Amino acid sequence: ADLPEAPAYFGRDVEANRGGAASLAELGKPATLSPAEVDARRKAGQVILDVRFSAAFGTGHVPGAVHIGLSGQFASWAGALLPAGSPIVLVTEDDAQVAETQARLARVGIESVAGFLEGGVAAWDAAGLPLATTEQVSVDELAARIAEGGAGQVLDVRRPGEWQAGHIASAAHIPLNELATKAGQLDAARPVSIICASGYRSSIATSLLEQKGFSHLINVVGGMNAWTAGRLDTVASR
Repeated sequence: ADLPEAPAYFGRDVEANRGGAASLAELGKPATLSPAEVDARRKAGQVILDVRFSAAFGTGHVPGAVHIGLSGQFASWAGALLPAGSPIVLVTEDDAQVAETQARLARVGIESVAGFLEGGVAAWDAAGLPLATTEQVSVDELAARIAEGGAGQVLDVRRPGEWQAGHIASAAHIPLNELATKAGQLDAARPVSIICASGYRSSIATSLLEQKGFSHLINVVGGMNAWTAGRLDTVASR
């Protein structure tokens, strides 16, 4: 009963393993892409995957990019959230992360990395292309906004068991793996403050909602771990 849901990629990987997956050594090196080339691919609907830290993503990112940081449970969330077979363009901290990302994606059956943004977000910005940002707030700031009625919608994207153990009283609950299909339960015209356990999944959630037209998204740094450590009020569900 306490096991998490089976990720969507499990079924694909079972079939890949039965047929014999290609070795990592057979993967071709992703193409080096200029900012203009990445922008063209973005406009054509290809997946832009940003694997940097949450703070760096929040400071500035390619509009519409999916954010899944290498620092957390990267492979499982990538397998669960990225569309199978779609070309993927990477945005990384440096070139060394390109090979690491490609290998970790391949381990969950995603072998469609087409290229990476040469020079990263700095090159994108230098090219005069638009940068999107995501506000980052502490749990103390979120608590103050809730008390003042200025937090907008508070969304908790943790798993059901985590939510039931303790959550913010005013928060709505949509687990991250269900967010793509249940985002319509939220009001895209109002701010959304998103929280998880540590800030990792909530940052992923901000990127998914940005793709759906939400314009004021707020990532809560430190998540519920910081909230409870700060002795802020929670309620439990049974």
